[in-house]
Amino acid sequence: MLEQANIVSRYVTRYCLTQGILFVEGVIDGGYFYYKPRGHICNVSCFKSQYHETMEAAIAHAETMRNKQVKALERKIAALQAMTFTPAAIIRIK
Repeated sequence: MLEQANIVSRYVTRYCLTQGILFVEGVIDGGYFYYKPRGHICNVSCFKSQYHETMEAAIAHAETMRNKQVKALERKIAALQAMTFTPAAIIRIK
């Protein structure tokens, strides 16, 4: 799949919240970007929104993803803090 003639470099944000932004070489085919991570046997594919031509675009996308994740975690924390454990809240199963 990775033909030498069509190799391009891109910034991948698919795993930016766990691995960081990756700068890799691969090929674009049908709107997907395919690359082979070091140490992997097979290629990885990314949607158009998950790879970027410029570092600035990749950083902006990673910031957006991080902010969405922070908001989701804040909602989850608020729900956990609002929980109460009282005798009336105990569920009896027979």
